[in-house]
Amino acid sequence: MIFFKQHYTEKQILKLFGSAEHSNENFYLLRDALEMFFYDEESIRSDFRKIKCNTRSIHDEFSRCINTREYAENLYYEFKYTKLDLKACVNLSHDYSVRLPKSNHELYEWGEYMHNCIAEYEPRIKLNKTIIYGFFNGGSLQFIAEISNHIIVEVSGKYNSILKQQESSVLQIWFRRFFAS
Repeated sequence: MIFFKQHYTEKQILKLFGSAEHSNENFYLLRDALEMFFYDEESIRSDFRKIKCNTRSIHDEFSRCINTREYAENLYYEFKYTKLDLKACVNLSHDYSVRLPKSNHELYEWGEYMHNCIAEYEPRIKLNKTIIYGFFNGGSLQFIAEISNHIIVEVSGKYNSILKQQESSVLQIWFRRFFAS
């Protein structure tokens, strides 16, 4: 609370915490943001930029602070993929292309662009426990898909949004082509 009081009014803080009571998404985002704060309070305190006082903005800003520190500390590392992983990197209809991040630094850049925490997946990617595919349309990253053991684990658009109908269709066609048995 002391941290929030340094940046926001009590009314804003009450509204922030109150929003978690009325929405599962807000509850999840606030809980996750608080876990991030306890995980790396120092990075958040030192790099926090005051933004709108709502669960999505606070969550994304905390994630940005932590990712910025982790990115600065991490040495460049190129990911290694299997031939099957690389085979799924294709150009699809509707001007979509599917790519894998070449390195931990590129993964971080994707996370910054998408305003989410995919940079935190670096250790699991290094250990070949999961794969993050980026779906680009017209050269711009539109959404990401986490695949593990031929299963879609998580999919999200910018700001962890759910996919649009067309994006979901593109994902399903691609997944059936490369991963469905």
